[in-house]
Amino acid sequence: MEHRLARVGLTVVLLGTAFVGGCGRSNDYLFARGGMEEDSGDSSTTEEPPLGTSTSTGDATTVMPTTLTTGGFESSSEGSSSTGDPACDKGTWEGDLLLDTEDEVMGFEGYTEVTGTLTVYNLPESTDMRTMHCLRTVGGSLEFRENLSLQSVEGLENLETVGGYLYALGNPELRSLSGLSSLTSVGDFFFIENNFQFTTLQGLDSLETVVGRLRIANADNLVDLSGLESLSGTIGGFQLVANDNLMSADGIEGVTGISGEIIITDNTSLLELSALSSVAGTIGGYHLANNPSVTALGGSPGIAAVTDGIRIESMPQLTDLSPLANVSSVGGNVWITNCPSLTSVEGLQSVQTIGGNLVINSMAALTDVDPLSNVTSVGGFIVFEINPALVQLDGLSGISGPIGGGLWIDQNPALVDLDGLSGITEVGDLLSVNANGLLTDIDGLGNINSVGFLLRVSYNDSLQDIDGLIGITEAPDELRIQGNPQLTNIAGLSNLTEVGDRFTIRDNPLLQSYGPLANLGFVGERVVLINNDSIGNLQGLQNLFGVVSSFVVSDHDGLIDVGTTMALQATGETFALSNNPNLTSTDGFANLAFVGGNFRISNNPSLTVLGTWPTFDQVAMEFDVSDNPLLATCQPTALLGQLSMVGSSVIENNLADACGG
Repeated sequence: MEHRLARVGLTVVLLGTAFVGGCGRSNDYLFARGGMEEDSGDSSTTEEPPLGTSTSTGDATTVMPTTLTTGGFESSSEGSSSTGDPACDKGTWEGDLLLDTEDEVMGFEGYTEVTGTLTVYNLPESTDMRTMHCLRTVGGSLEFRENLSLQSVEGLENLETVGGYLYALGNPELRSLSGLSSLTSVGDFFFIENNFQFTTLQGLDSLETVVGRLRIANADNLVDLSGLESLSGTIGGFQLVANDNLMSADGIEGVTGISGEIIITDNTSLLELSALSSVAGTIGGYHLANNPSVTALGGSPGIAAVTDGIRIESMPQLTDLSPLANVSSVGGNVWITNCPSLTSVEGLQSVQTIGGNLVINSMAALTDVDPLSNVTSVGGFIVFEINPALVQLDGLSGISGPIGGGLWIDQNPALVDLDGLSGITEVGDLLSVNANGLLTDIDGLGNINSVGFLLRVSYNDSLQDIDGLIGITEAPDELRIQGNPQLTNIAGLSNLTEVGDRFTIRDNPLLQSYGPLANLGFVGERVVLINNDSIGNLQGLQNLFGVVSSFVVSDHDGLIDVGTTMALQATGETFALSNNPNLTSTDGFANLAFVGGNFRISNNPSLTVLGTWPTFDQVAMEFDVSDNPLLATCQPTALLGQLSMVGSSVIENNLADACGG
């Protein structure tokens, strides 16, 4: 349904003729709300309220303007001029008003007040707003959008208050807002965005109050914020985004509180932020990213708490976090990433609680996190990833009890221990210890008794044992021990009884035995044992009675035999013993009755004994015993003959004998 927006009927005034009709306008401008997203928020997103509507950012209700046919000049109230100018005799325009033709702008002259939202949109020729010289009050919001020739808002010198938001968006020739010299307050947010010739905020000298956010984005010629010196008290948020020549925030020193987020991103020339030194108390969030020239946050540490999160990202010259030194609680994430000059997280020493994630990522010079020693709880993930100089995590020793998310310790090549994690008892999501080249043990995980998702210990070149997993009795999802070339034992899994998904032990060439797995009874997906060359038999797996998916043992150079009687009764999919060059016997699967997929014993060049399989009865898909050159063909032939059901069969390239082959 098309909505007609109220507009000034200049033709009526100038020509004295009745207005016959008007073009309908589809209200297709949507208000896209943005915010600081931790995993990948885009602070440069343009926020656009619906065109020409009375919309408060604190209220989801949209009030549609009066139509031309029901509004017109009849909706305005005549009155004497409050400016003293006899030309200002048209009084108040009731409701919302859209001006998008040059004639309508000319016809607006004389109005002193608009009770709703005033929108100046898509004017091709107007360079200023001189016909608005009578206007003193806008009860709703004031918008200047996509006016191709607009260079200034001169003419609005009598405007004192805007009850809603003030929005200057996409005016390619706009240099300043100097015509707003009498403006004292904005009742919602104040956005200056995508005005690429914008050079100064001078002329806003009377502005004292902005209730909502102050956002300046893509003002490529702006060098500082001088002109806002009268702005004081608390504003609803502060955002500087993609202003290529902005060097400082000087001009907002009077702001003492920010109830929403501080978002400062993608300002290539920005050097420092000392203008924020007066900000104190609780703020909504603190997000700095991609400001390549900023060396210090600057100012004195007045911020006491952050209700959302702290994110410092891709700040190559940053060396100092001291303005955050008194922050005691963070409701969301603490995320420090890719700040190669930051040698310490000094500045976070007062933080005690983190409601979201703690992420330290790609910090080239960071050797420890000792300043985090006062942190007692983390509600989400703890992530330390790709920190080449990080040696230890002792600064996390104050964290005790459960963490709500995962524990991710990955690609920290200088890390020697995990002792700082010894207070953690539960991990709500995944636990990953991956690619930490100097890590010899994971004893610091010894008090963890449950993991909510994947448990992975992989590619740690110096790791010798996994004793730190001794508290784990059940793994609800996948458990993977993989690619640890110095790992000799898995005694840390001796209390493990059940794995909810895949259970993988592979590529650990010095691992001696599966013996510590004697309590494991059930695997909810597949068992994958591959390339553990020092394993001689399958002892330790004897009590594993159920595998929902597959049971695979392959590429074990040292495997000689099963070595025990297996309790395994069925596999939902594949059963495979293959590519084990020294395996001589597969005897030991006396309880196996059913294979729901393929049954495969193949490519075992030393195999001579298939063994007895007294309960084996069904193979749902293919029975394949092949490429075992020392195994007499009559053995797999006999085993195949005892099955009551088989999908298909392959017996080939085994030792030919009286059974044929």
